[in-house]
Amino acid sequence: MITAIILIQISSAKRSKLTWVETNAEITASEFSSHTSGNDISRARGESSRKVKLTVTFKLKNGETYQATRKVWTATKNRSMFEQGKWVSIDYAEEDPKIFRLHYQL
Repeated sequence: MITAIILIQISSAKRSKLTWVETNAEITASEFSSHTSGNDISRARGESSRKVKLTVTFKLKNGETYQATRKVWTATKNRSMFEQGKWVSIDYAEEDPKIFRLHYQL
């Protein structure tokens, strides 16, 4: 149990030291989870959230094109924003470009 806690602390410390670079990325594939997070009231308001597996293509600072896949959380009502061929603003880790996050929490 203690080992798990130490590993979590180490991984979170590594993530906090990452250098994030903002760029625009084209969505090449998206797959939404069938499960939503929220209660009846948040679903009625359109405030529930859902995981989406995004595959994006973007250019690194050195001009090289890179493709990465990651699961991110988003509001269920924003489903149309994550269709194939659309563009999103992301932050990727300069040290490891496969780690990225949405720049804006949509």
